[in-house]
Amino acid sequence: DSDATDDAFLRERLAQRLSNTTGEIVLIPIEASAAERSWLNNFAFPNVGMFGDSDEWIGRYGKRSILFPSWPVTSEGSFFRKARVQCLPGYTVQRADDAAAAMKSLAAGDGSGEVTFEVRRASGGLAATVTSAADAEALIRAYGTSVIAPQCSGARLLVAFHGSNVLPVYAFDRSGSATAALCYESAENLDSAARERITEAARNTLRRLRPSGPGMLTFILPGTAVDGDGFGATGGPLLADVQLGRMPLLALVMLAFDRLRGQADAAPEAWMLWATEPARNVEIFGIWKRLMQRDVAFEGVGEKGGIGVFPLAFDFGSSALLLAVGSSRENVLHLQRTAQRVVQRQTKNTIAQPLSHFSRGSVMKRQQRRRVWCLTSPTGATASDASDRLANNLLPVMPASLLRPGEDIVVLPAHDPQTFEFWEFCRSVLGLDAEQAIFEDVDEVLSEYAAESARSRPPSPGGSEQPALAMVPAEGRPGCATLTALQELGAEHLLLVPSSLDEPFLAWMDPVVRGNARSAGDLEAWVREQCHFGVLFPHINGRAAAVACDAAAHGCKLADAFVCSTRDDLVKAAEKLGAKKTQRVRIVPVHAPHALVTVDVESIEQLRLYDFPFGDALLMLEPPCSMSDDGLPLTCEVAFSRKEVVGDDAMQIIRLGGVSIGARRAELGDEVNTRICRLVEALLQRMRPSGMGSVVFNVHDGVPVVLGVRAGRLTPLIMAQLFCEQYVPDDAHVMVLYAVPHRTVDVWTLWQRLADQEIALTPGQSHAGVFPLAFRRQGAAALAIVGDDRAHTERLRVAAADAVREPAPAPTTRVASFFEESLNRIVVQATRPEYRRYSQRINLAYRSLCLVRPGRDIVILPGELSEGRSMVSFYQREFGLEESQVIFTPGGRELSMDTEIDDDVVNRILGFIQESGKPPSEFVLVPYTVTERLMDWSSRLRALGVRIVGDDADWVTKYGHKGILHRHVRRPDEPALLERIGAGRISVPRGFVCSNMADLLEAYHVMGSKRVVVKPIFGAAGEGIEFCSSVEELKLYTFSWGEVILEEMLDLDRADDGIVLSPAFHYVEKDVFGDSVDQIMNGVKYDGWRPSQAPEKLGRACERMVVSICRQIAPRGPGGFDFLSVKGRPYLTDVNTGRFNGAHFPKLFVHSFARGRRWLCWKHKPPASLSIETFWERCRAKNVAYVPGKSTRGVFPMVYLNGIVGQFVSVGDSDMDTVNIRAVVDRILERAGRLGMAPGGAAGGSSQADAQGGAEALVASVYGAEMLTAGEVAEPILEHELADTLSLHSNVTFAIQPNLADATSNGDTAVTAAISAAAQVNAGPKMYPADCSSADVPPGAGSNGSGALPRAFGGRTGGAVIDMLLIARPDAIYTPAPVFRPGYSQPHPAVPADAIAADQEIASGRVNLLIAGGKLVGFLEDADAVQLAPFCRRVVDAAGTVVLPGYVDIHVHVTGGGGELGPESRMPELFLEDFVSHGVTTVVGVLGTDSVTRSLHALHAKCRALTREGMTAYMWTGAYDCPPPTLTDSVEADLCSLEPCIGVGEVAVSDHRGSQPTPQQLAWLASRCRVGGLLSGKAGVLYCHIGTGPRQLEPLFEAVKCSDIPISQFLPTHCSRNVSLVEHTCKWIEAGGYADFTAASESTVKGLQMVRERGLDMSHIMCSSDAGGSSPSFDAQGNLLGIGRGSVMGLHSLLTKLVLLEGWKLEDAIQLMTLNPARFLKLSGKGELAVGKDADLLLLSNGNLGIRTVVSKGAIVYANGKPKKSVVSGT
Repeated sequence: DSDATDDAFLRERLAQRLSNTTGEIVLIPIEASAAERSWLNNFAFPNVGMFGDSDEWIGRYGKRSILFPSWPVTSEGSFFRKARVQCLPGYTVQRADDAAAAMKSLAAGDGSGEVTFEVRRASGGLAATVTSAADAEALIRAYGTSVIAPQCSGARLLVAFHGSNVLPVYAFDRSGSATAALCYESAENLDSAARERITEAARNTLRRLRPSGPGMLTFILPGTAVDGDGFGATGGPLLADVQLGRMPLLALVMLAFDRLRGQADAAPEAWMLWATEPARNVEIFGIWKRLMQRDVAFEGVGEKGGIGVFPLAFDFGSSALLLAVGSSRENVLHLQRTAQRVVQRQTKNTIAQPLSHFSRGSVMKRQQRRRVWCLTSPTGATASDASDRLANNLLPVMPASLLRPGEDIVVLPAHDPQTFEFWEFCRSVLGLDAEQAIFEDVDEVLSEYAAESARSRPPSPGGSEQPALAMVPAEGRPGCATLTALQELGAEHLLLVPSSLDEPFLAWMDPVVRGNARSAGDLEAWVREQCHFGVLFPHINGRAAAVACDAAAHGCKLADAFVCSTRDDLVKAAEKLGAKKTQRVRIVPVHAPHALVTVDVESIEQLRLYDFPFGDALLMLEPPCSMSDDGLPLTCEVAFSRKEVVGDDAMQIIRLGGVSIGARRAELGDEVNTRICRLVEALLQRMRPSGMGSVVFNVHDGVPVVLGVRAGRLTPLIMAQLFCEQYVPDDAHVMVLYAVPHRTVDVWTLWQRLADQEIALTPGQSHAGVFPLAFRRQGAAALAIVGDDRAHTERLRVAAADAVREPAPAPTTRVASFFEESLNRIVVQATRPEYRRYSQRINLAYRSLCLVRPGRDIVILPGELSEGRSMVSFYQREFGLEESQVIFTPGGRELSMDTEIDDDVVNRILGFIQESGKPPSEFVLVPYTVTERLMDWSSRLRALGVRIVGDDADWVTKYGHKGILHRHVRRPDEPALLERIGAGRISVPRGFVCSNMADLLEAYHVMGSKRVVVKPIFGAAGEGIEFCSSVEELKLYTFSWGEVILEEMLDLDRADDGIVLSPAFHYVEKDVFGDSVDQIMNGVKYDGWRPSQAPEKLGRACERMVVSICRQIAPRGPGGFDFLSVKGRPYLTDVNTGRFNGAHFPKLFVHSFARGRRWLCWKHKPPASLSIETFWERCRAKNVAYVPGKSTRGVFPMVYLNGIVGQFVSVGDSDMDTVNIRAVVDRILERAGRLGMAPGGAAGGSSQADAQGGAEALVASVYGAEMLTAGEVAEPILEHELADTLSLHSNVTFAIQPNLADATSNGDTAVTAAISAAAQVNAGPKMYPADCSSADVPPGAGSNGSGALPRAFGGRTGGAVIDMLLIARPDAIYTPAPVFRPGYSQPHPAVPADAIAADQEIASGRVNLLIAGGKLVGFLEDADAVQLAPFCRRVVDAAGTVVLPGYVDIHVHVTGGGGELGPESRMPELFLEDFVSHGVTTVVGVLGTDSVTRSLHALHAKCRALTREGMTAYMWTGAYDCPPPTLTDSVEADLCSLEPCIGVGEVAVSDHRGSQPTPQQLAWLASRCRVGGLLSGKAGVLYCHIGTGPRQLEPLFEAVKCSDIPISQFLPTHCSRNVSLVEHTCKWIEAGGYADFTAASESTVKGLQMVRERGLDMSHIMCSSDAGGSSPSFDAQGNLLGIGRGSVMGLHSLLTKLVLLEGWKLEDAIQLMTLNPARFLKLSGKGELAVGKDADLLLLSNGNLGIRTVVSKGAIVYANGKPKKSVVSGT
């Protein structure tokens, strides 16, 4: 403003800054007025300019009156009359008398009766709402020239600009709403049409104005409201207001947000700016601290995706302006609500002070100096008080509880086991590094420096002491190691924090101080003169007080006291104070600041005995003191640091019988606290301390009585205050308790007791509880006790006192250990019921076999598994296991051995124990996990003394799940179990526990992360884990495993080889076992383990966390914790407690047989044809067989169940050696898999000749084809290099080179028929003639690996390859009827063992598929496939998969659905990759509610485009209405003329959004469909949308009843909307009708079960996804509540649920989405696998049914998790 131009100091400072700046400088004022221009002219710098408009421009345009014509109206009109800008109706009125006429004119134009008007001052600012002319006239008289306009309903949209540029960030003005009086919200989800209109209007406005500076335009969107689900605009926009020639705050916010979007990788989508009134005693740093504690503080673009809340402005106790930035509008509203609670929450304390300088920097996360804490205990008489000695002895170790992880340093007493024990506790709980502690005998060091300083100090002439000289310590002197360590850290980055800045300390630290380190504290000389305990009181000889204190001005008193130097002074002071002979007086040494070393005197004679041991003393009358309501004296302290109060309230000293036992937050009332606050602030301004201290006072009758000031030395109470400030909520009730622990209690015992009672306060995680600030075993303890109120704190104090003083129990007998060599093991690894993956269940049982010691241990395995018995036989032969050491259960089909172990098995165990000659007490039972059934069958063993390695069921229920990591979304304020047990500062991903779908969606919105992961809290090996990136995908999740966790997706660190750094630590009975391992992850599964590649510091941090957790939960069995590394920081992501983990067994194997060696463990399913004996022989031949106890390198088969699962461990000299060994083993397995060898090593076939012609020829045939794989180990690879494939088989002799001529001339009818079919299919196969060059052949076609072509027909040179695709060696084919590969004796549970091939046209064993010209041309046996493979364009190795027909989805909104909420709720269209990625190869497109903005023309074009791109697309003509819209003039013409059209749909029935058709209208429409179908040869079906109306299917029943139309002409959809509708649908099916269930509906699975259980014809049921459509929900009155979007993944998700969770046979489930819809709708060639049918098929993993490969019309369109590159994206 104008005053600033006269500020010479300001001009001088700015001139100095600008003189050192290069480049252009721009002054940005609020308004570029003449005063600012004059001020700017004072700076004679050519590079300084001003951003803004000229005075002339502002004078002409800078008023809102330019919007409206003047009244009375003239021909000139408004300024914008000629511009293409529509303004709000209104007038500029200069005279109050004209208001009535102007208002009458505007009201007549409105025509809506009584009108409300807005009157605004023309020059800006003031505004009001009126309804009468009299009110308007009064306002105009007050405002001067004003504008009058009718109040217009609609959203107010704000558009900012600078110069002629419109900022691309718009905002809605929501001021005056329920949110806040002043509130602006981003309009990022404004629909594109409205945005374009507004942008154009803004640009037209700026073209007319031609501004040079900033400003704001306000538009009104008539008839449009800002609602909870988005914004839209149907009218306008109307220019309603302008702010010109000045910089509005909102414009700055918009500009900042626009830049933020340009900087952030994942740009935030929404923001909100609002004003609010903060609580009166909450200051800015406290608010920021609260926001950070709730993880909603905006900390920058790179932090948390640039999401959070930031205070743009804050006026203490008056107003605050806050900005919330979020990923979505819902996220922003959540942030706004949270921030509002934070700002307005009144704290219980009444002294509202800013944080101390220590905590402020930590909260703001500024780059601060590293604090070096170096505290010592006071000695001698200064600590004579017994209670003070108790606290002071703890002072040196207290800083350990204040260290910031990875930053600060503490110097601790050396050679002190108690100190080291407490330091290890703090390391674990607070997440500190070992390097953060330096152990030094500080007292010894300071004593030597003090003595040397005294010797070297020359006497002064007057006898006074001189400052000590700085001394540089020589090598080997005490303290040299500490100095060296600090200098290595960089002295310029350090802040020294000693107990006091005395001469010995300064002399010791002189080298560090000279290195530019800073120190915190007051110099000893300053304390002696300026800040001793008597500094506020006068001397009895007349000297004034060192610091004047006008206590009365602040409503306080000073104690009656004088400073005295002699005994006579004491007597004189006593007389002057008027002390009576019977009145007690108190002597307080002024230079004993650390403790109230007081002497109570009852007579003058006693005064004469005092000898002033500490120098001057203070004589005061016994200060009066009131009592608190519980009888404690109100003696209090207020701590300070520098010139600021520490903490939010005074602390009341707790003294019992004259002994101080602690302190607690004083409850003094608002008035008393305010007086104290003002007095302490005034004292600090006068004293200006540099260090810490406290003011001591009593409270008497509500009046604070100041006793003195302690300064110059840190005290335990100040340290406790700093701890509370850093970790304790500002409205909590705090107590510090000093106690003497029982001699048998250590800090870990205390912590465990606190955790067991769930009262352990974990700093930074829990908000209430008990934390040991310091602890010395057999010494003293200082406990911080934090409660919600005084009563809660008192309960915690009683519990803490009991925990400290109760003796620790005597040691008990050690639990049975797996590692005790003297013990014999009974191993039974029975799977848990929630594990549903077959390979995982069986792997659990057999992986422990490798650890059975010959003649000593027993292992129990499931029976009825031939592959398992082969593995056992191998172990017995190779490693000397006795037959009695392996006991098979009588069952084994379910692998749940706990339920199958009977008395016979137990008797065999007892027999082995008896034969061993050892007592039962030397045997231990080693289960996978302890279950109730295990406890039942093992009761006889335990009765004899057999012990169990494991945790009991109660322990597992409490700790044995992932739910201990997170809070429940419904109880966000209730700490997670991991927080409550006090295991330390452990980082976990953001997430919540969820119990149902509502919880899941709420957590998703609260977290604000787009990509999330859902994990069952009970589960292993990746089962039930799903990755989601939208609400629609979340809605498809089923809670089949019970409660789940929703976590954010993390950006993971990786090792140099690309493997995720995922260190996992494992334990057995509280002891960490072995080194950490990295989990080799494949999606959500673990494919193996290896020694961790994580940095050493990261590994140590993880290990400390595991040790800390184990100490708290006290496990008795095995378990583990999995971490992930994110930017070098460990995150605990998985808890595997109460059971053995997958990595336990390779680690135990290495521990037992290869200790100290490098190793690698991985999974690889062995081929069914390769027995373990043959595999071992081949390993021996390659010199890679590892024999435990004999070999030094090689591979060992931990689990080898051919055709099912394999787990191997390689041992080598180095990591590279283990990888090389694995490569050899993988080649052995893969070669055998491609050779197709039968058990025993021989190839499958009737003779050795057949073996050579079949097995080796199948590998040799790879020469002529591009070899792909869809197996479990290697994913499908598109455009695979042939040489890479053949390198896997370098040891195979290619003895046979078959060619096409040989195959056809030998009379092989199967091959000939296939070739003939391939030559005659549509479009025909491509032939590459013998005389073509290799350049003419596409990559991979005919290549033999060296660039040459195969041999030609009949011996000629050259060769030929047909454009055919061969799907080789799948485990099974479902046509939908199943066909199994021979020898496939143990199918996955998804492939029922009792299924048979129902299709007699396909012989069992013909499981190789030949595809050409988009058609399936043959089912081949292996021998036939061998002969054809060289001439195929591609071969897919489908081992480990099952083949299914492609999904037929008959209900898809391919052009997008929705629209019920207006244009902004229209769903986007779907693309080709959306379909093929989820297995859909055929779709039927449909329109829905919206047939206005979505047209049949667009639908027809979209279906044609999808068909050309690579899939098949049909369409329904019509929409919700009846009669329906058509492309031609009738339904019949659409069916006959449009090739994709197959019927009419979806016509809405029993739905309030439909046209409410009568049964007669439905019958008429069905007749038109039927006629059209007959004429066109199509299905001609009437597809009916069934809504939520109460009539359900009744209109369709009546339509059938009143007409001759067969019931099969109708197809109702959404029939699984609810159970009631399913019941009605069952009646429909019983009458012969067909029905369509929506896959994603919650009642679909239950509805299908109902239909099935009633024995209805399942061929009349089909399922569709409703993908791309809206999923609206309505209330009872039909009002729209919300809307979601259907997902394409619905069909595949439903299939996996039915098969894997509900136990359906795969062939039964697949018909619902393939054969049934294809046959009913007459989709020729679709829905089944048969010769001549379209080659639409899926390759699913024969494990979890994951989609591996998708083939559509004979082409591979999806593999490796992505569509083929040649597929066009965007249609």
